[in-house]
Amino acid sequence: MESEAEMSLEGFDGRPLVSVIIPTRDRPAYAARAVASALSQQDVRVEVVVIDDGGRVPLLDRWHIVDPRVHVRRNDTPRGVAAARNRGITESQGSWIAFLDDDDVWAPNKLRLQLDAASLADASWCIASAVIVDTRSVTESFNLCEPDAAAVLAGLCTRNAVPGGGSGVLVKRSMIEQVGHFDESLSMAADWEMWHRLAHSSDCAIVPDALIGYLRHNTSMTATFLDHQSEIMRFDVAAATYCTAMLQKRRLGYLEWIADQTAPYDRWKAARLKFLVAIRRRSPKTLLMAVRFLLVPSHVELRRLVLRRPSALAALSTPDWVLSQHSNPTIQYLSEATER
Repeated sequence: MESEAEMSLEGFDGRPLVSVIIPTRDRPAYAARAVASALSQQDVRVEVVVIDDGGRVPLLDRWHIVDPRVHVRRNDTPRGVAAARNRGITESQGSWIAFLDDDDVWAPNKLRLQLDAASLADASWCIASAVIVDTRSVTESFNLCEPDAAAVLAGLCTRNAVPGGGSGVLVKRSMIEQVGHFDESLSMAADWEMWHRLAHSSDCAIVPDALIGYLRHNTSMTATFLDHQSEIMRFDVAAATYCTAMLQKRRLGYLEWIADQTAPYDRWKAARLKFLVAIRRRSPKTLLMAVRFLLVPSHVELRRLVLRRPSALAALSTPDWVLSQHSNPTIQYLSEATER
């Protein structure tokens, strides 16, 4: 583990302690918010490497960056989120690496708490829980960590058991060098496959607090989950290397996970997947869940019907650091930037 000097605010040998990698494409406002969130981290020295993955308008044509800790690199053509993260790893300097998706934000003490947890556990990587919010910063649910590293390892065989998608992991650079970079043949499952390799190489440290603000919206990759079913099955070829569970059990687990992820966007499709799993498992409980998807709106849908706008009650369940939107003058727009 790092010496006391390396774990300090100033980092080691003048280098940043943590490199934050943000892949993005054509979402300048979201990406600016993510950058501000990374720079707002308390008691830790960071650099932020933004990979503009072939956006229609280059980020540097939109942004004037006034903080020297931010570095933007551009792929002339889109290469995918895994390749963008890999480029960020290669072009960064920190002894620790953290991944942040462009539409997510962090609690201001996220990196500090993870570094402390990793140090205490003598771990090479660390995860934390997440709060899932909509575009109005209304909390939809919480994605909590498993209780220990063994449960994370077991959970990865049927679902992505690391909360926060690509935004929840802090990992030592030396561990990335040991297990290898992200698999660029994958997109939706690229982080999941990487977590497999990390979990089978070293136990993770766990911070149970919700430190990641995971934004759920209609243009996110999660919203197109059904488009990625074939990729999940291709991912299983890699997962079979690590998971001893029978193929049928793993794949039914994947389908059920996809159904749960799809439900906030299309409960009819989610119900069909649940029915399929229920029939193959001969599970009355899963069948009831499928019926619930069809007949009973989820708590998310009920909120959208009842809470036409965020109410004071809804705001009480949403952390202040999510509501603040991380206002920061780090990036000044050269021209009007809108989400497309």
